[in-house]
Amino acid sequence: MNISAIEKQVVATALIAAKTRVAISVVSQILNDKNKQIRISNETANQVIDVAKKLNYMPKTRGIPILGCYSIGLNIAEEP
Repeated sequence: MNISAIEKQVVATALIAAKTRVAISVVSQILNDKNKQIRISNETANQVIDVAKKLNYMPKTRGIPILGCYSIGLNIAEEP
């Protein structure tokens, strides 16, 4: 069974949260570099980042199509 990139990212985030014993939302905030907007200790942030590196965490891409093909059509009418 193939697992999509989004499912892999969610599993990895949940796994990081379980290993560091913090909430998935906290892991997400840290990995998206938004931990400065909320109160997360540097120790916790560093621990989450270390575990993410050990697990080869890959964030999901945004705005970049991974699979598929996009094409543009052009119709030019001849003048009589």
